[in-house]
Amino acid sequence: MSARNSPQLDSLQLDQALARCASEPVHIPGAIQPAGCLLCVDEQNHRIVQVSANIESVLGLPVDAVLGAFLFDVLEQQSPRLESGPSFQGIIDELNTLSEDRPLVVHEIRWSVDGVMKAFQLSAWRHKHAMVLELEPVPRLRQRRILAKINQWLARLAEAETQQELLDTLVGGIRQLIGHDRVMVYQFDRDWHGTVIAEDCSEKTASFLGHHFPASDVPEQVRKLYSVNPVRSIPDATAESVPLLHCDPSSGQLPLDLSPGMLRAVSPVHLAYLVNMGVGASLSLAIYSKDGLWGLVACHARQPTPLSPALRDAALTLVRMATQRLFLLQERKDTRYASQVLENRLLLVDHPGEIVKPNQLIDEYGRQWMRLFGASGVALMYQKKFSYAGHVPALPVLSLVVDRLTAEHHGNAPWSSDCLNRTIMEDVGDLAGNAGLLALPLTAVSPPGWLLFFREEQQQVRYWAGSPEAKTVIVDGRAVISPRKSFTRWAEQVAGHSLPWRAIEIRLARELSENISITMFIHQIDQLNERLHKTNQYLASLATTDSLTDTWNRYRIEQELEKEVAIARRYARPCVVLLFDIDNFKRFNDVHGHEAGDRVLKIIAQEASACLRDSDNLGRWGGEEFIVLAANSTLDDGVQLAERLRAHVEALDFGELGGVTISVGVAEWRKGDTRKALVARADEAMYRAKNSGRNCVKD
Repeated sequence: MSARNSPQLDSLQLDQALARCASEPVHIPGAIQPAGCLLCVDEQNHRIVQVSANIESVLGLPVDAVLGAFLFDVLEQQSPRLESGPSFQGIIDELNTLSEDRPLVVHEIRWSVDGVMKAFQLSAWRHKHAMVLELEPVPRLRQRRILAKINQWLARLAEAETQQELLDTLVGGIRQLIGHDRVMVYQFDRDWHGTVIAEDCSEKTASFLGHHFPASDVPEQVRKLYSVNPVRSIPDATAESVPLLHCDPSSGQLPLDLSPGMLRAVSPVHLAYLVNMGVGASLSLAIYSKDGLWGLVACHARQPTPLSPALRDAALTLVRMATQRLFLLQERKDTRYASQVLENRLLLVDHPGEIVKPNQLIDEYGRQWMRLFGASGVALMYQKKFSYAGHVPALPVLSLVVDRLTAEHHGNAPWSSDCLNRTIMEDVGDLAGNAGLLALPLTAVSPPGWLLFFREEQQQVRYWAGSPEAKTVIVDGRAVISPRKSFTRWAEQVAGHSLPWRAIEIRLARELSENISITMFIHQIDQLNERLHKTNQYLASLATTDSLTDTWNRYRIEQELEKEVAIARRYARPCVVLLFDIDNFKRFNDVHGHEAGDRVLKIIAQEASACLRDSDNLGRWGGEEFIVLAANSTLDDGVQLAERLRAHVEALDFGELGGVTISVGVAEWRKGDTRKALVARADEAMYRAKNSGRNCVKD
């Protein structure tokens, strides 16, 4: 096999090289690291069907004597003793009961090697129809001293009040415990690039704190292995792998899945990567959140460094305890943040009996929302109108943003981006220095509205541990990924991005938008009720008001007369009715026309109303006839009121139309009068006035 530096590859060749790297079967390498040995036993007949080629150097057993032999024959010859727990038969029985919740059996045993009893850690698991046994030599350590160190660092972890303090304590504790030259916490982002956010290293070791590592450094198939085994130990990155030998190489047995164990051989690409980094040994421990793999604790030694299972387990204990506190501190932080948002949400509903207008929301709360969600600007669209605060795009661009969201984004879920020029917003226009957007549909109102949070662009320099671009070599005519050779700090200018939107920010913004949506819905209902009220008023007016003179119509007058007669009858309260019409009005219409006549009717109605008391009511009885209902009035009161009306009308100047006069009839309610009887007597009195020469008052 020959390798040479690759020429400039096209994108297809590079994609193929990346795909080959991503599909490397790292879980079935067919070999182990030389830090221990491995036996594979057929679960049906208990014959040993595979062993690692180094079994003799580790256990003192020749390969030929072990391959194909019965496991219990080998055990009987060696008489191994378990430090505690069940017998070997008990271990076999345990293997038959393993499940996903308990995939591994671990015990410490003592085994006679060349007449000397040596300690080993036995790790056993099932793979299809086989049982796999790993044995690692265990150096004799002072267990009490290790336990004391663990307790010391556990106490310090428990005292940490911030996540950064916790992680700094964690890397310091693990480095003191295992003695490696560099220990760092490596956090994954959403694209699986890693960032070193905490580190403890020796003076002679280069620091990677704050550096970024590309996702290809920990490819997907490697990340998946941490869900099976959270620990990856490579005590010697310079050692050659030990192949697994089969008792019957021609049987076509499937390769063993070594994921649960500690001895799985290392990918040649990763070994080269470690050597290029100047690492002779490494230990990686996974950190999991409820959402999955969160990061790694990566430990590097410049020289090969054997690590006892006890120290490895101690480091894992610290990581697990730190993980619990890490996310507890995050939950506390998130809870405080959620409480702040909740307080703001409650302000929206803290207006009993008051309808808050949507444009008031931005005026009152916009700046608070910007602070809570780290936004440079906020905009609210309601009924196709915008209100906003802070730095937002111009209104035409805002309209395009909403149009694009409406066309491309469906449902109630939020839409977010921290790099708008790589989204559906790339061509909407000038975004006023913003690169991020969190958009929340307000679907409770019609048409739907939008709550928009903008974040300004954050130009920054991102430092990588070497160039993140994939390097390739040509092997047997094919391009394959080559581990980078330099980890010197490499600067990348990052533009067009805002700070990313955190999951809790998106969730709480959505809850806030639901409150806003309800507030807007209430306002919309209030608007509908107001329009309905006005419509009802208009309809009621049509039913009770004369359309020409805007006075009561005959229907309304008759209703009020019935009420007043009922009051007079029950309480003996006096009331008077005045009935008047315009003298010679038919001749007026014939001379001047009906349009002029209508104008005169309107003016007389307005002027007559001005002469009345607050308790009097005017209505049009029909044609040129008007009626006045004077409640709580005697006949003398009615005659005086009628005379004022008559004199006022006579004095009116209608310009080229000349003047007009009225004849008024007055009637007071008498005991036993009905509405009709009262109006009839007023009508009779009005006609007596007409017969007496008009422009006078009669009762």
